[in-house]
Amino acid sequence: MVSKEKKKLKIKTFHEGYRRRGVPLKRIEQRIAKLTKQLEIDTQKVRARLIKNLEKLFEVAAEHANPETVGEKRKTKQIREWSRLAAYISQVINSVSKTYDLAKIQAELENLRRRIEEMESAEPQ
Repeated sequence: MVSKEKKKLKIKTFHEGYRRRGVPLKRIEQRIAKLTKQLEIDTQKVRARLIKNLEKLFEVAAEHANPETVGEKRKTKQIREWSRLAAYISQVINSVSKTYDLAKIQAELENLRRRIEEMESAEPQ
């Protein structure tokens, strides 16, 4: 294991190395700020695409949940399951639009995938 003194020494030499090369800490802070801003922009793009795709899925689920569009060929239980799926997709869209944490977004998508798998396994062939 690395002792606290060695860690401090490594950090100190890291900063001294930047200073020796003529890179002030202010410049490093600017680079970090730029990377953070770029990450936020990239995250926003990913979220926007994800929401767009989820909206398409919601439309499909809502269409299957509407008894007027599917007619008599679907059972009430199937329509109810499609309605639940549409409602859950709506909740996921809401969650994705509010959160910036990609891990939370991935967890929501995994839950959605599991729900769809459960529906597929329960639906008669």
